[in-house]
Amino acid sequence: MMRSMFTAITGLGSHRTAMDVIGHNLANVNTVGYKKQRAYFQELFSQTLVAPTAPTATRPARNPVQVGLGVRVASIDTMFTQGAFETTGKTTDVAINGKGFFVVRQGDAYYYTRAGNFSFNSDGYLVDPNGYVVQGYKFNEQTGEWEALSSDIYIDPNDRLPPKQTDMLKLKANLSSSATGYTYETWSIGPFRNSASATVNTAMATSQFIVDSCMAEEITTGDYIEIIGTGHDGEAVSGKFYLNSRSDLTTGLTLNTNTNVTAGETVDLNAGTSIDDIKGYFIVVNADSEPNKFVGMIIGPDDIGKTFTANLTLTPVAYYDHLRLHLSWLYNHNYDEEKYRVTWQDGKIKIIDKQCGDSLLSVKLNFVDYGSSGSKMDLPPVNLEVEGKDADRHVVVTKIYDKFGGEHELKITYVKVQGEDGDDNASFFSASATDDPNKQKNVWLFYTELDGQILQVNGATGRVVFDAEGNPTVYYYYAHYEGNTGQVGAFDSITSISTITNPQILPICPEENCPVVLNVDIDGDGIVSSTGMTIATLNEYGAALGIHLEEWNSELFSGPVGIQTREGDRLLFTSMGGESKTYYVEQNGYPQGDLVSLEVTDGGVIQAVYTNGQTRPKYALTLAGFTNEQGLKRMGDNLYMQTPASGVPFFGRSGEIGLGEVRAGVLEMSNVDIAEEFTKMIVTQRGFQANARVITTSDEMLQDIIALKR
Repeated sequence: MMRSMFTAITGLGSHRTAMDVIGHNLANVNTVGYKKQRAYFQELFSQTLVAPTAPTATRPARNPVQVGLGVRVASIDTMFTQGAFETTGKTTDVAINGKGFFVVRQGDAYYYTRAGNFSFNSDGYLVDPNGYVVQGYKFNEQTGEWEALSSDIYIDPNDRLPPKQTDMLKLKANLSSSATGYTYETWSIGPFRNSASATVNTAMATSQFIVDSCMAEEITTGDYIEIIGTGHDGEAVSGKFYLNSRSDLTTGLTLNTNTNVTAGETVDLNAGTSIDDIKGYFIVVNADSEPNKFVGMIIGPDDIGKTFTANLTLTPVAYYDHLRLHLSWLYNHNYDEEKYRVTWQDGKIKIIDKQCGDSLLSVKLNFVDYGSSGSKMDLPPVNLEVEGKDADRHVVVTKIYDKFGGEHELKITYVKVQGEDGDDNASFFSASATDDPNKQKNVWLFYTELDGQILQVNGATGRVVFDAEGNPTVYYYYAHYEGNTGQVGAFDSITSISTITNPQILPICPEENCPVVLNVDIDGDGIVSSTGMTIATLNEYGAALGIHLEEWNSELFSGPVGIQTREGDRLLFTSMGGESKTYYVEQNGYPQGDLVSLEVTDGGVIQAVYTNGQTRPKYALTLAGFTNEQGLKRMGDNLYMQTPASGVPFFGRSGEIGLGEVRAGVLEMSNVDIAEEFTKMIVTQRGFQANARVITTSDEMLQDIIALKR
């Protein structure tokens, strides 16, 4: 009888402990990061009443006869299952999704917790509610790496971020593939046809008589084509293209003592020599100086008595090409350089205004029968073919910062190049006989302005070339060249340019927004017609790429500003259809900033926020893991301590080596399930009642035994 009572007592004690565990769980149902516990029972040893025996030939085996002596609590385990998250919105509240513990320090002792309700104290330390300092990995701003060992998380409340000079622009933009470069106002005359009604090509134009045209009859010497027109700005242009009869061209014309000069033959007129006698009309085909002034001029009887300042070569007016030559002289002879290109194309004479902007160019031809002899010439029509316009351009404007944090406005203007530069002489805004305007090189030139001032420094101008796949390459030009030799200062170091003798500045920027003076090359060899020099790119000589603002002001800038055109495999700078457009410009400079707030991001990175809008990583929360979490010792205050049973902790950052992910702005709630605990409470209560009944029943049985004596 006594044995059952003592057995029941063990049951009462065990169930009492289980109820204590349940009560503790329910008490912490709202405790941040609390992990519920569970009591496990285990029977005590049993008393053997009859020992087991082995079977014999005459007797079977006998099983043991044992009586159990009760129960005990084998273990009280902590259930490290994931708790739900409560959103708090507080920037320093964190929780772990998965395995691991936050690490805090008090003196020389380290503790571990799942409760992430941290805050910064007045000294700048991140602490838990007990004042214990949270541990983290410090970010090394010099190396850009996290420190290998964790330490106290401390951020100076008076922290200040020094200013940074802009050295890179991330430009997300589209330069339209349908954009056009500068187009010229072009007037065409023709097509001309020879006596066989064939269209006159360039070869015919220099070998066949214009008076043999199928459109001409009975031309006599002195008949002329009257030319009336206007130039780029509307200035009047007029002249007379005198003709020689076919018979005079074959029998010969006279100039001073030279007689019988036939078509195709030349005669020289030396500078200062007076014209004393002339029969017919001659055209200047060569001059030893000032060719613009003389080549294409027609000399006839009205010029008797005149002298000229250059040695001239003349030939009788005869061929179709002489009309082209005279038109070129008529429009250009008042200028030092060619402003109008006159050329043959598809049987037509084309007059092209090489000057940019709106043009008032025009031309009109009339035939005049000088002697009223019945001569006639049905001239081909004159048409305006192309309306001139400036090149399409796209302007990118952004602010940048110098090394003291001063703000500046940087403007980059991209100008579309039209067609190819057949002469390879950088005159890609000017037409030439070898240019093919239909062959589109997808090239844009750029020039740079800073605070409204056009920059003339290395890299401030250049070109952007898109290949057939649309991949951009930015070429930056040198801005200086050697004035004595005409060679570019192409050096391994930009600073060595200062050692050049007599350095000159290239005309790299537009005047009055006219791109024609952007005298830089787009074909690769860098020949610039305006200087006759060879220009090089920074790309070719290993120099630092970008706009070298330190040459503009070395006190404000210490290096160039580059342009980033791709991010990994993703193109930032594109040339697609549609309009040219800037999507965004990001630059990496900023002014000085003061610490304004601290926050923890998902991933457990603590970053500082400054008044200049910049953020900087400071620490990453340290997480600790254990091979046996059940071996940790509870210390109260939501803290655990390492024990020999738990093993040595391993450390890492969020998501590393099997550790969980840190989430910011939330707290992990208790993982206690009230319904589960109530169910266990009922079961535990019934177990306790049953054990109590064993005691009372045993007591009644003892009373019955005592009553036998009566």
